[in-house]
Amino acid sequence: MWNRLKNILDRKKITKYQDDIQKQVSKIWKNDGPILLGEIIYHNYDPSDNKKNREIVFLDALDELDWLTSYDLENDQMKLLNKITYLQCLPYKQFSIENQKAFLRMVGNGIVAAIKKDDDGVEKCRKQAFAFHKKTSIEVNRSWTVAFSLLLLLFISTYYCLLRQWNMDNDFILAGYFGVLGTFVSIFYRNSRIFNYTASDLCTLFIETLARFVVGAISGVLFSMIADHVIDSEKIIPVITIASFAAGFSEKIIPGIVSKYENKLGDED
Repeated sequence: MWNRLKNILDRKKITKYQDDIQKQVSKIWKNDGPILLGEIIYHNYDPSDNKKNREIVFLDALDELDWLTSYDLENDQMKLLNKITYLQCLPYKQFSIENQKAFLRMVGNGIVAAIKKDDDGVEKCRKQAFAFHKKTSIEVNRSWTVAFSLLLLLFISTYYCLLRQWNMDNDFILAGYFGVLGTFVSIFYRNSRIFNYTASDLCTLFIETLARFVVGAISGVLFSMIADHVIDSEKIIPVITIASFAAGFSEKIIPGIVSKYENKLGDED
C-alpha cells in the first residue's frame, strides 16, 4: 500500500515538473506564436547567449512532431533534416498511441542530430525509426488482415447462403465461394508464417485484402469452367469444390505484386 502511495506521489511530482518545464519553454517562445506543447524531446536555450539561439523539438498537443529554431538553418542542416523527416510520410496513424509517440520520438531525435550537424546520429536514428516502423507495421497489418478477412468471409458466406435459399446458386457461384474459402485459409496460413512489410494505411490494406478474395473467387470460377469441359457431369460437383478451393490459394500473387511495386518505388527514390 505504501509503495503504491509512493508511486502516485512520484508520478504527481514528475507531472508537476513537466508542467513547470512546459510553462518555462512556452514563455521563451511566446514571441514566436503559441506552441501547444505535448512532450518536449529537445530544447536548447542559453540566456547568456547574445544571439539568443533557440532550438526546440517537441510533440504538440495533437501528438504531431514539430520543431522550431530562432535562426535559419544552413544547407548542411537542411540536407540532414531531409534524410530523417521523410519518415513522417510513412503511414503510422494505425499504430497505437504509445507506438506512434515512440516512432515520432525516434524521428525527433534524428531531427536533433540534424540540427547539431551530426551525420552519424541522423543515420542511426533513421535506421532505428525505420526498423521500428517495419516491425510495428508487420504486427498491425497482420492483425488487420485477419480482421478484414473474417469480415469479408462473413459477408460473402451470408450472401451465398441467401442465394442458396432463393435457389439462385449455380456451379459458378459454388466455385467462386469455394475459391473464397481457399483464399481465407491461405491468408490465415500465410499470416501465421510469413508477412511481407508493406507501408500501407488501413484503407490500402483493406483494398489489398479485398483484391485477394476477388482473385481467389475468379480463380475458382476459371477452374470450374475448365473442369466443366473435361469431366463427366456426375463427378463435376466434387471436382469443382476441391479444385476451386485449391485455386483460392492463388491469392498470394496480390501481396507479391504490392511488394514488388513498393520495392520499385523505393529503388527509384
